[in-house]
Amino acid sequence: MGQFKDEGSAVMALAEECAEVIQHLAKLERFQGGWDEIPPGKTKSRWDMVVEEMEDLLYQWKRVQDEREESIQWAERAYKLEIAQRALENPEDYGLV
Repeated sequence: MGQFKDEGSAVMALAEECAEVIQHLAKLERFQGGWDEIPPGKTKSRWDMVVEEMEDLLYQWKRVQDEREESIQWAERAYKLEIAQRALENPEDYGLV
């Protein structure tokens, strides 16, 4: 994943990482290799490549969770602000007079 792991949409990055995990698993089955096989032109075993992609996937999942939590917090703040504005505009409706 490297230096661009925090770039762009977290949801799209998560989808990309899911696809990469799927690709590694599909190649394992397609080429009937073993987990410990090092594919031609690669320096890591299939197991190590899947582990690395799963780590990347979990990192992006955490980004999605963090963005969702932040979104919820902003929505709660916006709701509280709206109630406060209504109370200022109509204090009698909120028992403030």
